[in-house]
Amino acid sequence: MGEYTEQDAERASRILETLIRRERLWDEKFDEGLSVVDVQAHVNEFLNDLEILPAIGAYFPAMKVAGGPPSPVSLAWFLNPPWPPFAGWWGRWARFWGDEYNGPLSDAFRRSSDPVFVSLSPRQAQENFFIRARDFLATRLSALRRPGGPPGPPRKPLNIYRYRQGPPTTAGGCLFSVSTNSHGLRTYWTGAYYISPNFFDAPTTPVEEYLLAGTYIFGVNGGAYGSNVQWDTNAVCTLPGKTSVHLEY
Repeated sequence: MGEYTEQDAERASRILETLIRRERLWDEKFDEGLSVVDVQAHVNEFLNDLEILPAIGAYFPAMKVAGGPPSPVSLAWFLNPPWPPFAGWWGRWARFWGDEYNGPLSDAFRRSSDPVFVSLSPRQAQENFFIRARDFLATRLSALRRPGGPPGPPRKPLNIYRYRQGPPTTAGGCLFSVSTNSHGLRTYWTGAYYISPNFFDAPTTPVEEYLLAGTYIFGVNGGAYGSNVQWDTNAVCTLPGKTSVHLEY
């Protein structure tokens, strides 16, 4: 869990509630350097997941992640992994509803022997998502007061939208390094509140990239691990703070 004040948590809650209601975000409520475009995309995807569940008659998949309750898993990824590095949100849903759909979610659970996966009721999935996403956003808000970041590599200014179709802002990107036991792997990141793979860099090892402040987990695929992303759910990293992680793959 990140370090932040009660005021950060309250503000993060208000932003999340606005995103969940799919209401407009107002520019005057945003500090310079604050971007929630990634969280907004994941909120929208998660809400779509909640609408799909009744249609396929299943509970919500989740993963046990250190430092908090199980994190909901993207249905698009869980039912039909993996996604290539360039696959965006709309591409995922196009494939989800396309010919490669793998059937009911219950079948996907039966195919998965990994004990890291659990099932949640839609209500519990919403509660877990909100708790972890609030932590993620509060950590990002707290980082705005520490523009220099911790000792180590300086934070790189990243030009990014404040929110989808909103005005741009300059956010401080944290240089982060991922190393692995094996060479030639592809690495992925996801916010710890919702498991949805995003390409980090390749090939290992190590690889470096800039990420915005938040709490993340990392995974790999390729080589001996095939095409499905393998997540190290015990290596939860909060940025700014940590500057690297080693994955036991």
